Amino acid sequence: MQIELFTQVPSWFFSSLGDNLHFHELDCDLGLVQSDALRVNYDATLADLADRLPFDPGEIRRLAQRLRRLHCQSVLCDIAPLGLAAAKLARLPSVLVENFTWDWI
Repeated sequence: MQIELFTQVPSWFFSSLGDNLHFHELDCDLGLVQSDALRVNYDATLADLADRLPFDPGEIRRLAQRLRRLHCQSVLCDIAPLGLAAAKLARLPSVLVENFTWDWI
């Protein structure tokens, strides 16, 4: 299985996963802006969301075209809705997953 990974996490982090992983740098995380591991900067988070939402249709179109060029068969997003929008435009099945809950916010 070939995996195309779109993230800002440094590629070295995934180096142990083998040769089937292709890394593409992309800022797709709409997460909280934090001043440290435990403190959320709510004003900065709201400003970031205001700058990035709604998604730029051109950005969605370019990402959808890239998914098609890479012959992707589906899109799996770790709580990153940009991938869902691009998958929809590319007419690919998509799944949104998360590895934590939001109940503490």
